[in-house]
Amino acid sequence: MQNPRLTESLAGTRAVMPLVIGAAPFGIIFGTLAQSSGLSAWSAIAFSAVVFAGSAQFVALGLVAAGTAVPLIVLTTFVVNLRHLLYSASLVPHVRHLSSPWKALNGNRRASGAVPRRPALGEL
Repeated sequence: MQNPRLTESLAGTRAVMPLVIGAAPFGIIFGTLAQSSGLSAWSAIAFSAVVFAGSAQFVALGLVAAGTAVPLIVLTTFVVNLRHLLYSASLVPHVRHLSSPWKALNGNRRASGAVPRRPALGEL
């Protein structure tokens, strides 16, 4: 008999694999550009951990490499990310019934939030 945790882990891995395949090239491209812009490996990793939008990462990296002032970089990435207001506005009808803490907890998701949830083995 198989271990239920292993079975669920493998199911989760299969569910996110399309996202990994799609995101890996962007990570490689960003890492290459970050290195050619003079960022250390740790700085590039920190950049990816702090900046949640891929397009903003590339824009901000170009501005950092050009020696742009930090307030202008922050303002530019803010403007680039205004599109997320439109995304969130389209979700309001679907999340209106949720409590405020739940919305806040789930408000900062990446593409991994788009992976459909499968019922756990015990829920079947």
